Amino acid sequence: DYKGGAAFQELARLPHTVGVMTDIESHGSYAERILAALAGELERRKRLLEDARAVFGFGRSHVDDYRALAVRRPMPHLVIVFDEFAEFKSRHPEESKRLVSIARLGRSVGIHLILATQNIQAAIDPQILQNSTFRVCLKVSQPEDSMQMTGIPDAIQLPRGRAYFTTQSSNALVSLPISG
Repeated sequence: DYKGGAAFQELARLPHTVGVMTDIESHGSYAERILAALAGELERRKRLLEDARAVFGFGRSHVDDYRALAVRRPMPHLVIVFDEFAEFKSRHPEESKRLVSIARLGRSVGIHLILATQNIQAAIDPQILQNSTFRVCLKVSQPEDSMQMTGIPDAIQLPRGRAYFTTQSSNALVSLPISG
């Protein structure tokens, strides 16, 4: 959570959560430390997949092929949820490019990035759109934001608990669980 809010604190107690980083805005070194850790994890996973590929002879270095093996070290998918990405991107443009690059390269090794933002125009660029297999769009305030995320202006009229799930070929109106 870039601004240090409590949005993800409840997730810290879940057994599969590795960690929750908050208040990156106030701690400049956090961004660099996160990127170094993610780059290291990306390289570790690449090596593990290449080693397994050499031994077992599967076709591609992909986490799904690796996870199908009977004998292996665990390699769970790593999902990074980054809140307030537009703010991070505006203050740390080079680091944001590295983060998107890690996510792009990391898909095949099970590293995935979820970007959350209230400022779609500032956060989402062509590289991010090109490398996104899907998008989830909640209610937005501007038709332009809806168009960028879904290709239709309808997300400005979404009620609470509804969202558009958009793939490269379709939009689906979905219901989301809400609490609080």
